[in-house]
Amino acid sequence: MPADMERRAPKGSGEAQKKGPIVLVIDDDAIGRTLVCETLREVFPSLLESSSPIGASRTVIQEHVDVVVLDVEMPNLRGNKLAKLFRENPRLAYIGVILVSACGSEELAALGEACGADGVVTKHNIRTSLQGAVTKAWRASVNRRGANGSSGPSLRGTGPGASNGAKGPKNDDA
Repeated sequence: MPADMERRAPKGSGEAQKKGPIVLVIDDDAIGRTLVCETLREVFPSLLESSSPIGASRTVIQEHVDVVVLDVEMPNLRGNKLAKLFRENPRLAYIGVILVSACGSEELAALGEACGADGVVTKHNIRTSLQGAVTKAWRASVNRRGANGSSGPSLRGTGPGASNGAKGPKNDDA
């Protein structure tokens, strides 16, 4: 695990993994990352966080991440560019992706659609929309894994429904 990565639930914690997806949060801003993690921790106990997108692909594979929540505005690699790289990589194309940004909802929706994100959430809607968006992305990830014949995770436990008002790209798999 990269040095800038922090684990929110112990690796191999069977109880935590049975309750939901493993979620990786990547945001260079500590305050934004903390807000996202606090919001998700209420429902999804298996959280990883990173201040940098560098090494994210390796982390997704090594840690069996189901969903990645990406800040769009990061200095080394924009979140939407990383999401597009995930979609173009056959080993990572299944991953659920949520883009988070302070930009306007229309601009964010366009970025999300262009990179194949499962959903987008503006920063001012994190508390009300992020949990449902992650649940939707997780379901899409499970469906993509199943469609590819891989033995990915099943929907472990429950999470909030996808009808949360999160604005984002339409996904027919969810």
